[in-house]
Amino acid sequence: MKVYFTMILICVVAFTDAQDTTFIKRTVADTPYAFYHAIFIDKSDTSLFRKHITEYQFDHFDSSTYFDGLRCLERPVQKVYGKPSKELPRNWVQLYRYKGRYYTYHASDGCCIFRFRITDTTTIDHTVEGPEPSWIKRIKYHGRDTFTIERNSRYGGDKVTIQIIQKKHGIAMIHFTPSRYGSGRKILMVDAAKAHLFPTIVNYCPTERVEEFEFEEIDFPKIKK
Repeated sequence: MKVYFTMILICVVAFTDAQDTTFIKRTVADTPYAFYHAIFIDKSDTSLFRKHITEYQFDHFDSSTYFDGLRCLERPVQKVYGKPSKELPRNWVQLYRYKGRYYTYHASDGCCIFRFRITDTTTIDHTVEGPEPSWIKRIKYHGRDTFTIERNSRYGGDKVTIQIIQKKHGIAMIHFTPSRYGSGRKILMVDAAKAHLFPTIVNYCPTERVEEFEFEEIDFPKIKK
């Protein structure tokens, strides 16, 4: 136990010494068992936490879930109408608001990290259940950096509207419309290739999953102005 607690203290010192780290919350204890929990802002240009959020490499579970999901879907008879524009980024990660600023978020539970990906024929919602694929039926560009994707998903047919609101920083408002079985929602996301422009809030605990950090509600009408 003492050895394990010493290892945790080494982690604490490493984080404390990092010039690019600002702590929001930190708890260290050795009774009744060794415990370390920290929520901190990682501003490092080479952040491993941000890399874990933005990378899209499937493991065996992800691949199995993805292809099993495709087999359960009815593939559109016609070819995809329209192709993803070069102006439309393919990989997206969620943005959050804290004290008026925007951050990516490395959750305590990796399953809570939402990602959205666009391929030539499918979209992928990376959720708590793994990568959920949908067949693309149509992609339409409406001008003013707004795109609509019609798709066949596990919830039936639905649409995804992507409105790029800050092109320089890769920020978009993505609206997932309601379907037969799922409720709609709006999410602020950033092009994964530009996620390095934003610090990452990290919810770190090496021994167990902890309660996720609560962020401020995003005022979408205000952002669009």
